[in-house]
Amino acid sequence: MVYNLSLQYVWSAEDAEEITQDVFLKVFESLGKFRSESHLRTWIYRITINTSLDFLKAKKRQKRGGGWKPLFMDAPNWNDKELIPFAHPGIEMESKEKVEEIMRMIFQLPEKQRDAIVLTKIQGESLTDASNLMGVSAKSLENYLLRAKVALRSKLQKNSDTKI
Repeated sequence: MVYNLSLQYVWSAEDAEEITQDVFLKVFESLGKFRSESHLRTWIYRITINTSLDFLKAKKRQKRGGGWKPLFMDAPNWNDKELIPFAHPGIEMESKEKVEEIMRMIFQLPEKQRDAIVLTKIQGESLTDASNLMGVSAKSLENYLLRAKVALRSKLQKNSDTKI
C-alpha cells in the first residue's frame, strides 16, 4: 500500500522504495503519538502522501548536473497498461507521452484536488476510504473531484495535442 501510493507520486521504483523505508521509520518513531482517532491505515496513508510530497519538493530543489531535467523524466513504463496489444514503437511512445502529460496536469492541481484524483481514480480507493484518508467529508471529496475534473478538462482543451 505504501509503496504503490508513493510510486504514484514519484514515478520511480527506487525513489518509492526510499520513501517506503522513510514512512515505516516515521511510523515506528511516531507510533506512541498515534491517538486512534482514525484508522491506522488512514494515518499511514497520510504519512505516505506527506513524505512523497516532501520528497518531490526536495528533489525539485536539487541541482541537476548543470542543466534542467524535468521532474517526470523517470516516468514508469506505461506500455504494459495498453488496452490494445499492438506493439508499434511510435504508438507506444505517443501513448506514454499522453499519460505523462496528463499526470503532469494532475500534479499541477491544488493539493486536495490532486490527492482526491490520485486516491480515487489512480489508487482505486472508494469515496468513503479516500475521504477518511484525506480527513474530509465525503461531500467535500466529491467537490474536490468535481473541481479537479473541471480543471483537467480545461487544461486538456487548452492543450489540443493531448487527447484522451
